[in-house]
Amino acid sequence: MKKALALGPAAYAAPMILGSSSPAYAQVSGVCSPQTCGNFTGGCLNQSNCFCWTGLQGQGICGHDFSCAGLTTCSQQSPCPTGFFCAVNTCCGPGVCSPNSTLCVAGQPQSGGVQRGPGTAAGPG
Repeated sequence: MKKALALGPAAYAAPMILGSSSPAYAQVSGVCSPQTCGNFTGGCLNQSNCFCWTGLQGQGICGHDFSCAGLTTCSQQSPCPTGFFCAVNTCCGPGVCSPNSTLCVAGQPQSGGVQRGPGTAAGPG
């Protein structure tokens, strides 16, 4: 595996497939152990409102919860458009595109995402 990249004091846990016009998110390997629907716990990047999604290549991606409503599906054959990442095995289904804006930032607690519950990627807690 490649060594993690750092961008100043902040790093993003981002998927390997991001559109070319996306911000320069660093791929941080081993940030979290990917979880699936029914097993999500907060605490990714030491932030209680961040969860460890499973990326398209099986990597862990730290992100805030998001609503399942109106999401585009994704797969190896149909990746997400620029500005989105593919989260698989969420409570929204096997693969959905979530905006890069829902990614969590290391060392910078954020408020973001939606309240966890039915109809969200992390599901009811």
